[in-house]
Amino acid sequence: MLDIINKVQLESIKNLDKDTFISIANLCSFIPKSITENNKWKKLPLSAKEVYRVLVANYDYENGIAKTTHSQMLNEAGIGGNATIVKSLDTLEENNFITRVESKVKSHYYLMPYQEKFFADMCRFSPRDFSVLYTINKKVKKEQQVKQAIDKLFFKVCYNLSCLGIDNPQKIIEKYSSDGNKLRIILFMADSVYIVKKYNLNDSNIDLNKYLIDLLKKGNIRENIFDNDKMNTIRNIIIKNKQNITE
Repeated sequence: MLDIINKVQLESIKNLDKDTFISIANLCSFIPKSITENNKWKKLPLSAKEVYRVLVANYDYENGIAKTTHSQMLNEAGIGGNATIVKSLDTLEENNFITRVESKVKSHYYLMPYQEKFFADMCRFSPRDFSVLYTINKKVKKEQQVKQAIDKLFFKVCYNLSCLGIDNPQKIIEKYSSDGNKLRIILFMADSVYIVKKYNLNDSNIDLNKYLIDLLKKGNIRENIFDNDKMNTIRNIIIKNKQNITE
């Protein structure tokens, strides 16, 4: 059965319905070429591939989810220990082959977008989005929330740099777009330049925009971009402004 389903060309299938596909899937498991020919798949460690095969064998095409336990994975994959299973699942998720979903029972649940797409392609229907039906794992949620927060911070930094009169700031700080810590420091650098301009603290008459751009391009990301006295003045002004806002 496995050889038959692997050799079938999509364009030659006329009437493969969902029930027939599911009947075949109950007899054998298969990994579509969209995965096996994927460079990310080829680079995966053997343990991650074995875990994926176990998940495929336990994939429920009707409900679009794989249900299994770590113990079952250990028994069926025949690799390492629990730590290897967890690391393999992390690797698969990082490469978007699976998505963990929350479960209140002993079994662990996983969405498998490549299997869903293959099912949809074979039976001629649009892939279903099961992420709206299941609650995504808290770890994944947190990562998504962190990414969204960083994206907002990146936009804010770009906006503040633009307000200073710096052209195309997104290109200047693009390499820091996913580094929240660096972005926060750059935001403070931009605020410092703004305060120096606003309160006429530029006693050395340097081109502040050029100075800031040079620092960013050279990767010299630091809070203290002026001398100690000036930085103390800047911080005091920031504190005072925050107090005025809260009052």
